Amino acid sequence: EIHNELVKISIYKGEKKTIGPEDVEALTKKTKFADVYQLINAISRKDKRAAHKVLGELESAGEEPLSILGLISWRFRLIWRAKELQDRKLGQSEMLKELKISPGQLYYLSEDLKKFSYNDIERIMGALAECDKKLKLSYVPKSFVLTKLVIELCARG
Repeated sequence: EIHNELVKISIYKGEKKTIGPEDVEALTKKTKFADVYQLINAISRKDKRAAHKVLGELESAGEEPLSILGLISWRFRLIWRAKELQDRKLGQSEMLKELKISPGQLYYLSEDLKKFSYNDIERIMGALAECDKKLKLSYVPKSFVLTKLVIELCARG
């Protein structure tokens, strides 16, 4: 698979020898999980502009609002669970087993653990539950509800 990607990028670049990050980004498929990670990373930095941009990309890619919300909720539940395991002083192998994730995922999750306190996560989970209710029961446009959530999450603290 990597070989195929290298062939694709060499065809794309043609005679030009230098390959930059923008070239790789232009030719690689982004996954919704990567976008959700970028969204959560922007939220952790309280970067409303970046968070709104990623949310827009997810929506433009046709992701359903409840699906986006579900992925965000899943990530924060994972962060909460990892914090609990970390507090119990479990080692990396035990955490991998308990959380059922790869070592690479644990690395990024460990970075998130530093960014969010239990109080942060509790407030975020409350906001996510409220957003879920509004998406299911409100007549307000779903895009507006998600945008409001992202702004609220970026403004926490």
